[in-house]
Amino acid sequence: VLAMRSSTLGRQQELIDEYEASLGDVADDGQRIALLLQLARWQDGLGDAAGAEAKIARAQAIDATSMPAIAARTELLTRREDWEHLAEHLSSAGSGVRRHADKAELLLAAAELYHNKLERPDEASDLYAKVLELDPESMVAREGLAELSWKAENWATALPLYEQMAAVTTRAPADRSRLYQRAALARLRAGEDDRARGHVRTVMDLDPNAVAFVRDWLDIAYARRWWQDVREL
Repeated sequence: VLAMRSSTLGRQQELIDEYEASLGDVADDGQRIALLLQLARWQDGLGDAAGAEAKIARAQAIDATSMPAIAARTELLTRREDWEHLAEHLSSAGSGVRRHADKAELLLAAAELYHNKLERPDEASDLYAKVLELDPESMVAREGLAELSWKAENWATALPLYEQMAAVTTRAPADRSRLYQRAALARLRAGEDDRARGHVRTVMDLDPNAVAFVRDWLDIAYARRWWQDVREL
């Protein structure tokens, strides 16, 4: 059995070598990339990860913006759980591809890696912001940037994001209430008391059961002598 398997593997390697030798006869870049990626898959199946990576690198050298080649390297790095190099790869690829939709997709994936896997908020925030320039409706990018801006106490960035998300009427009332709570506290910390108090009223309209938030806000209202707020709450 081992001899048969060795023979089969040897024949597969011979086929890979034969196809690789024929690459010079392929004039079309797209076809050459497709062939290199197929060879990479075969070599990976033979357990030759280094050979597979080399084939993918050759495909990307032909066209660094090739989405199939980018996807192949993404898959390889994901299987290795090599998050550092994967984030760098996605960020670089996203900066180079032509279509806005592809840029947004790749940069968002890189941002989420920097945010959730690598815990590097500065890189994540920069990439989330780039995604929103490309796709202002990206809720994932908006939520990610809002969260990081909140933690950094960057109210100028966090405030409009939380208010935009809270204003989406298709969200569940409890979710909108949670977002308005953040917006209220951010407005307060930014020194915009009246707008903060307005958000609190919206919180109550959306979710009368937001007990913990109301209790905390009552403490603030007492401390600031906002007696009308105390009566209403």
